Amino acid sequence: MIALFSSRGPSPWGDLKPQAVAPGVAILSSVPGGGYRKASGTSMASPQAAGIAALMRSAVPGLTIAQTRYALTTTAAHAIVTNYPNNDYGWGRVDALNAVVSVLHTGSISGVVRRGDTGMPIPYASIQADARVGTWSNAITDEAGRYLVYGATSLYTLTASAFGYASHILFAVPIVTDTITLRDVALAPLPAGRVSGRVTDASGTQALTASLLIQMHR
Repeated sequence: MIALFSSRGPSPWGDLKPQAVAPGVAILSSVPGGGYRKASGTSMASPQAAGIAALMRSAVPGLTIAQTRYALTTTAAHAIVTNYPNNDYGWGRVDALNAVVSVLHTGSISGVVRRGDTGMPIPYASIQADARVGTWSNAITDEAGRYLVYGATSLYTLTASAFGYASHILFAVPIVTDTITLRDVALAPLPAGRVSGRVTDASGTQALTASLLIQMHR
């Protein structure tokens, strides 16, 4: 759960912030002069993200900054929130094991997510790749419906989902070292309809300007 005192995005320049989060509440740490004390804040969370980056660079010394950022964000764990990335958690909570394993002997899965009826690409669909070794990776399709997920050599369960479509799962998709495995995914559109009405005050006589939140239940 995100801390109440945690800053939220977006940044003043419109960027997604934070990009990822790390534990930062009541973290036990060493203090100057000897001993230990619990403290909270980015001073506790940032060293954990930096430590994971150091682990990755130790495993793969030639890792670039862009590759390091990609591994940290695509292997991050998700809390009980429906839409990622967001301006509370970014891409999620950093995961050391997942991040390090993802840069070792990596390959990738790539493809296009399309509508099952028309074959048109689906932008901003969500892809999750779960490996049999216990790690995972996430991606969002671009405007042309393309996705790319990296991972360590293993067999993966690939789950594709998008609002307004039935999710689709592909089993035993392989990632092979230094190889791109191609897998396109077709999603079936869910039945659609239209909701219309008028928002008024309790008396029903005064029209109001209002916003509506519509949630889909299956």
